[in-house]
Amino acid sequence: MKNYLRSLGSVALLAVVVSAAWAQDSFSLKRTPKVGDTMSYKLSVDLDVQGMAANYSATVKEKVVKVGSDGSFVIENSQASAKMTFSGQEQAIPDTGEVSKSTYAANGLVQLIEGSDADEGGYRLSTLQGFVIPDSPKKVGDRWEVKIPADKKTGVVAATAAYEVLAVETIGSRKTVKVKWNTKETEGSSPASADGTVWLDTTDFSLVRLEAKLTNAPVPGMGQSANMVVKLERIN
Repeated sequence: MKNYLRSLGSVALLAVVVSAAWAQDSFSLKRTPKVGDTMSYKLSVDLDVQGMAANYSATVKEKVVKVGSDGSFVIENSQASAKMTFSGQEQAIPDTGEVSKSTYAANGLVQLIEGSDADEGGYRLSTLQGFVIPDSPKKVGDRWEVKIPADKKTGVVAATAAYEVLAVETIGSRKTVKVKWNTKETEGSSPASADGTVWLDTTDFSLVRLEAKLTNAPVPGMGQSANMVVKLERIN
């Protein structure tokens, strides 16, 4: 028993030492996509639209189809097994096979959306949930802020975003950097905001997990706003 307890103590001490070492690491947080990279996620969105609650769930597949010399990249996005639950009633949404495309700048902000979400609501929602890459590597405890300019062409509203690196954590077999963020629109009659946390794979800084609470967020294609709780979890 003493040897067992001693072994447990050694393991716990090793975990503390490794965690402390990781905390001192600096990470660029700049995504390094490669053409052909494919990620699948489980998506869950709880919505509150004017006091009416609903849940949307689906499996999301993303594929990198282009990487530019300037660091920009294009992702194809498709959804399957979608369901909507409203007033306790679950309804399957037929798969349409639709594939949309999103082009991202090197700093992580969306530049172009091609597909059914290519309206003002889609651009605003993507910006609220976007991860803006810092100008320099960051370690646990570091913070940075970004001013996002308005774009009359896409409908993006001017906003401020603040980030903080919280920890280095292991999710499954992936070592990740955990970062919290807050984005607030600073213009418009009904500004939206987002508070959330992302976990980024340290090998290429692709998304592993996202949890966010959005307030007064635009709903793409519906022309109205909703409060949302969004969860996205890597499944491959």
